[in-house]
Amino acid sequence: MEKILSVTSVRQKLMKLAKTANRKMERYVLTNRGQAEAVLIGYADYRSLMAAARLAHHPEILEQTRRGMAEIEEGKGLTLEQALDYLAKKRASQENAVT
Repeated sequence: MEKILSVTSVRQKLMKLAKTANRKMERYVLTNRGQAEAVLIGYADYRSLMAAARLAHHPEILEQTRRGMAEIEEGKGLTLEQALDYLAKKRASQENAVT
């Protein structure tokens, strides 16, 4: 949920709003003289936005993700247990190759 607050009204309760933004995923649009100036969001929201921004710069990752999701919907791919077993075997073979 997005709430609009003036910068003046936020000054005295910034820490409380920051905690609420973080715990309840609230978003606050901070205004100055009626114009939006900034947004206060929780840290988890911030990290999600940053991850999405990084992905936007790598369309090949998005395409691979789309293909992977399509394969899952078609019943292709591995279960988590199969994937972990595959990775454990691959790691063991790499360790044996090094020693």
